[in-house]
Amino acid sequence: MTTAIAENKESTVSACTNPNECACVATPAVDILEAENELTIQLDMPGVAQENIDVQFEQGALQVSALRGGTADRSSVRYERSFRLGDTIDVNGITANYNQGVLSIRLPKCESARQRKIQVKAD
Repeated sequence: MTTAIAENKESTVSACTNPNECACVATPAVDILEAENELTIQLDMPGVAQENIDVQFEQGALQVSALRGGTADRSSVRYERSFRLGDTIDVNGITANYNQGVLSIRLPKCESARQRKIQVKAD
């Protein structure tokens, strides 16, 4: 069973003209995994502090952004990615976890969207 999820992938990596004044914008690599009761979106965002990650759901879209601060050797990077969720996701049950540079967002499916066996009866 496939759940509808559309990815809004408009941004790509763009170079900053002045790294001291702006962050480069990058689209993080993503894996979307589907299980019977949920979807999991995993985004690669290495070097980001947990407090610099923002995940929001608004008007049917899941929006993810994060800022990795720059150093003397590299410029700062702003990660951005958004996903349009179908009506099969229980938006009140969405959770996010960040571990070792990977943000995992758990999207539980609504009861009506879960696969179920339908019993066939004889007349």
